[in-house]
Amino acid sequence: MPTYNEEKTIAHSVRSFLSLHYPEFEVIVVADGPKDRTLEVLKEAFRLVEVEWVYRRALATKPVRAVYRSLVYPNLIVVDKENGGKADALNAGLNLARYPLFCAVDADSLLDAQALLRASRLFLEDDRVLAVGGTLRPLNGAVVREGIVETLHLPRGYLEKVQIVEYARAFFMGRAGWSAMGALLIISGAFGLFRREEALRVGGYRTDTVGEDMELVVRLHRRAREEGREYRIVYTPDPICYTEVPADWATLRKQRNRWHRGLWEVLWNHRTMLFNPRYGRLGLVAMPYFFLFEALAPVVEVLGYVLFPVFYSLASSTRSLPSSSFSWPWPKGWFFPSWRWAWRPCSSSVIPGSGTAWRSFFWRSSRAWATARSWPGSGFSPPSRCGGSGGSGGRCAGRGWSPRRGRAVLSRRPRERRMLGRGYP
Repeated sequence: MPTYNEEKTIAHSVRSFLSLHYPEFEVIVVADGPKDRTLEVLKEAFRLVEVEWVYRRALATKPVRAVYRSLVYPNLIVVDKENGGKADALNAGLNLARYPLFCAVDADSLLDAQALLRASRLFLEDDRVLAVGGTLRPLNGAVVREGIVETLHLPRGYLEKVQIVEYARAFFMGRAGWSAMGALLIISGAFGLFRREEALRVGGYRTDTVGEDMELVVRLHRRAREEGREYRIVYTPDPICYTEVPADWATLRKQRNRWHRGLWEVLWNHRTMLFNPRYGRLGLVAMPYFFLFEALAPVVEVLGYVLFPVFYSLASSTRSLPSSSFSWPWPKGWFFPSWRWAWRPCSSSVIPGSGTAWRSFFWRSSRAWATARSWPGSGFSPPSRCGGSGGSGGRCAGRGWSPRRGRAVLSRRPRERRMLGRGYP
C-alpha cells in the first residue's frame, strides 16, 4: 500500500487491512517520502520498531531509508523511502513481499472483510489466472467506524451520486463484458490481485506513466500473447473495495485528466498492438475500442456540439425549400425528414447523461429495482392501494408492482405468478 501525506486516514486504512479475513497475509505500507506526520502516526498507532530487513532488490527503486515492524501486529511492515511516485512505491513493496500473491491498494481505500478470500479463490481454481480485479464502490455518504464500513447511504452532492451510477455501469457492464471476452485491459489501482512472479517477470510497475495500473495489465497481456501461453486476466464482482470519489469539480477534473493522460500513454507505449491480429481480440477489438471510443471521446463529443446546429439547420432548410426550385433524386424531406432526425443522433454527445447507453442503464436499473421491491419478503415492497404491502398479504398477494402505471398488476404468465407467490428471487 503506497502512501503519501495521508496522516488523517492512514491509521484507519491500515486497521481495515489488518482485519481482513484471510489465513496468512502481511500488510506492507510504503511511505513514499511524506512531508506530513504520516510516518509518526503509524509509529504511534502500531508501535513500530526499526528492524534490519534482508530482501532481494529485484526492481530498481528510490533508496529505502528504513524498514519498521509492528510490536502489536507481526504481519505489519512499514517502509520509509525517498519520494519516487506511486509506481516506485509499489515496486518497493514488491521487493519486500514474500507471498506468491500481492494485492495493490490505495491508502484511502477500504476493503470488505471477505475481499481477499473472494479474489484469491480464482487463483486456486485456475492456474492460468495472472490477475484479478474487483469492484470499486464510492465511499461517500457511508458510516465508517474503526476502518470498517457499517452502513451505506447516498451522498448529498449531485456530483457524487452521478459517479455512483458511473462506477456501477463501468464495472458491472463494461469490465464484466471485457472479462468475458478475455480482453480486460484495466484493473483498478485501488484494488487488484496479481501473481508476484508474473509482475516481476515483466519488470513491475513503470514509473514513467501516470496510468501504471492499466500499463501493467496490458504488459501482462502482451507478454503472455507473445510467449503463446494460455492465461487469464479476469474481473469478478464479489470482492468489494470502497474508495472516496471527488466531491467537487476541480478534483474530478484533475482525476479524469490523469486517467486520460494515462490512457494515451498506454496506447502509445503499446501502439504495435493496435489492429495487430497477432494479439487476437486485444489487438483487433479491445485496443481499437479504447483508442476510438475512449481516447478520442472528447473529439466525438466536440463533433456532437458542432454537428447538432448543422443538422438542425439542414433539417429546417429541407422543409422550407420550394418544390419548383429543383428536383430531388429522392422524395422531399427523405434525407432530413425533421428536426428530430438531427436531435436524436446528437443528443448522446450534446447532453451528458441523456445518451442511449445512459438511458438504457437507468431504465434497466429502475425496472430491476421495481421488481426487487415487489418480491415477497424483501422488505422493500411499496404501499399498495389495496392495503398492506404490494407483495405481501391481502388482495395484492402474488401481484407485481408496475412503476409505469403506479398500481399493482397481475403477472401476465402463470409461472411468474407462482414464483412470486413462493418468494423466489
